[in-house]
Amino acid sequence: MTGDYVGDVYSLELNHFYLMVLLAWCLAVVPADHSWSLDNLRAARSPQPVPYWSVVLLRSQLVIVFFFAGLAKLNGEWLHSRPAHHLLTSANRSPLIHYLAGLPYADGVMVYGGLLLDLSLPWLWLWPRSRLLAFLLTAGFMTLNGLAFHIGVFPCTHLKAQGYLVDGAGALT
Repeated sequence: MTGDYVGDVYSLELNHFYLMVLLAWCLAVVPADHSWSLDNLRAARSPQPVPYWSVVLLRSQLVIVFFFAGLAKLNGEWLHSRPAHHLLTSANRSPLIHYLAGLPYADGVMVYGGLLLDLSLPWLWLWPRSRLLAFLLTAGFMTLNGLAFHIGVFPCTHLKAQGYLVDGAGALT
């Protein structure tokens, strides 16, 4: 994951960079070679069970970042659509943002949709029955952000990190 940021560090927002570095440090201390690693494939070893503490550590980083992103949006500036209005009216817009800016209530949907998503995703990820919904919402959100706002490699990195939410059998439930 740290390789993702090397050529793109200037286009990342600070919290995105923080999460990528934090996940990289977590991967340095967890036994990440137990399952689905190249070492296991080359040695033709059967995968070993991954200790649950390492899964909880990685999952908690994603949950904490999204929850606090939602809390940070509970301020007057965000709730009055100022950041959304700025993003939708900036000069260097993508064609998608140009289209969205023309829609009525676009900034309100962006503000309150982002707030609701940030505050609900952690709980959806923690409840096993709703992980598939959380994965689909996250994939859509990250894809839209990546296409619309050109925020670097963070959407791709976060989609890769969704693997931390998958249970041992490879299922999202």
